[in-house]
Amino acid sequence: MSTVVFLGPSLPVAEAEVLLKARYVPPAMMGEIYRTVESEQPETIALIDGYFDTVPAVWHKEILYTLSRGTRVIGASSMGALRAAELAVFGMEGYGCVYELFRNATLEDDDEVAVIHSHDFLPLSTAMVNIRVGLERGWRLGVISAQTCERMRELAKRRFYAERSRKQLFLDSCKDGISLDEIRAVEQFVAQHRPDIKREDAVNLLAKLSESGPSPLPRPLTELRPSTIFWEKLVSNERKLGNDTSPVRAEALRRFVKATDKDVAGALRGSLLIHLVEKESESLGLEVDQAQFDAAVRDFRLRHDLISAESLASWMAACGLSVDEFHVIMVAQARIAKLLSVYRGEVDERLLDAIALTGRLGEALAKFQDGITADGSGPEPTAEQLELFYRGSIRRYAGTLQSHARELGFVSAGELLNEVRKVYIHEMEGTK
Repeated sequence: MSTVVFLGPSLPVAEAEVLLKARYVPPAMMGEIYRTVESEQPETIALIDGYFDTVPAVWHKEILYTLSRGTRVIGASSMGALRAAELAVFGMEGYGCVYELFRNATLEDDDEVAVIHSHDFLPLSTAMVNIRVGLERGWRLGVISAQTCERMRELAKRRFYAERSRKQLFLDSCKDGISLDEIRAVEQFVAQHRPDIKREDAVNLLAKLSESGPSPLPRPLTELRPSTIFWEKLVSNERKLGNDTSPVRAEALRRFVKATDKDVAGALRGSLLIHLVEKESESLGLEVDQAQFDAAVRDFRLRHDLISAESLASWMAACGLSVDEFHVIMVAQARIAKLLSVYRGEVDERLLDAIALTGRLGEALAKFQDGITADGSGPEPTAEQLELFYRGSIRRYAGTLQSHARELGFVSAGELLNEVRKVYIHEMEGTK
């Protein structure tokens, strides 16, 4: 079984390797689980430790994505317990005491499991959940009273997570007036038993995985369509292009394109358009539904002559795009189409300016003038002839001509064909 374990201050890797043969990697941050699934496709990911406030934390979305790819995800002890409690309904598994405390809402705050640590993941503070469980065990064994247990919990919780330690707790307890006998009793109890529920959960999870092997993966209750703006940015920034033997990071290719592409200015304008569309969609709360997404895919395939599944697959392979990365690009196209319909009037008003920036305004003006001055001495073209001419000489489109005309802002297909007629007559007279 191929297993990847995200592990840090909860348990030393040297001890973990004795319990379970797996690939151990540092605590997860945003994007790490996504990258792992894309590059390794492991059967199981065990999330124990993850970063909190120093870098963006691991996303719920990438865990859902991992589940949708058929990888088992199980969490315990620290960040893993927190995420498992939040995503249990979607198929992420949780294990251990810390997980149960979050799952039944006894604990809710992220800082319960947060610690600071050295570069080699040696804990430099004490997790609140460890203090909490240790005090409760002391109370149950009669070391301290229930009142003192509760008061010491309150004192520890007041501290910023990076300042929490058992030594600091004992100092705070002295200043608070708690009995020195009880404080010394707790000190002796901690020195003897060293309660560490995060460590215990990590050890027990790895032992369980070693004994049980792979287990059936629960089906997620929802199918993941990774179409949120933030998810798309993650995929865009993390993706690798090219074939499997020589993948290229997207950032490296971006630098090369900016230096060598002949129309980089046009490409950057297109990039700006996508960026502004994302921001506006986010601001307006616009979501792309399945029908709009499918329409964007059909339009793209028609414009680039990728009609067959084989031609599309070949194009994606040449671009080094996965299905998910192609999905992200198509969602952007669907958003552009959606915003075009929202701002149709304003966009139409700036159309000639946009055509002028492409250098094609003079050509459009000449064609228009030629079309309205042509005598049209030949037979009047039928609607069928105009539609065939439009499809063959001007642009291809998906769906009906009527729906296509409305997407362009025309009231009807007839209104669109009336404009096409000007070019048709001019070109027909040019062939005489």
